[in-house]
Amino acid sequence: MEPNVSAELVKETASEMEAIIRHLKGTLPDWLPGYRVKILDGNALAASEHRLKPLRSCNSAPLPGQSLVVLDPALMLAVDVFPCEDGHAQERSLLPNVLATVEEGDVWIADRNFCTMNFLSGIVAQKGYFIIREHQCLPWHQANEFRYVGSGEGGKVFEQTIIISDDDGFLSNIRRVKVVLEQATRDGEQEIFILTNLPIRVATAALIAQIYRKRWTLETLFQVLTVIFNCQ
Repeated sequence: MEPNVSAELVKETASEMEAIIRHLKGTLPDWLPGYRVKILDGNALAASEHRLKPLRSCNSAPLPGQSLVVLDPALMLAVDVFPCEDGHAQERSLLPNVLATVEEGDVWIADRNFCTMNFLSGIVAQKGYFIIREHQCLPWHQANEFRYVGSGEGGKVFEQTIIISDDDGFLSNIRRVKVVLEQATRDGEQEIFILTNLPIRVATAALIAQIYRKRWTLETLFQVLTVIFNCQ
């Protein structure tokens, strides 16, 4: 089956299910009223018995594939998927396909692997917004010092404004939120940094930190689908 067939199947099914959910008033509370939140994450297909028989016992054989999945947390639906037949391809290579779907008023939430200058500026160019964890390779210039804004779920929250020098000037003033964690991450990190272009009147730094933590709902969706479809 061609990858675009799988992608269209997900989109068409999500569109029909969205209509049913909204008709039955079954949506969950909006994370940001007035904005459509979309969570982006990658999902690699593990090696399985569905691989070509000669490759099943070879650990270095090519993986079956991977995809980027978009979750609407208000609907708890995977509303879009970007499949790739190369399981070893860099997830970032699929981001141009994602940018083509960005709509005005979207708020994209993603992990640091998706924190690239082209992706961030591309979202802003489409009049969208982002809440994305900072990647250490992203270049930026400090505009002011961190200021303490209070304690949130999981740790103390600080905020500063930074400037990212993209060619088109879309990232001139970006909010950088620092969360000093009460408990270190599984990688041993004591603090994380989150970038956003949402105005402070729409979302405080504490709310930004809280929303980012809630992005784990996409992992929950993967688990639900795994159980329902018996790991297929």
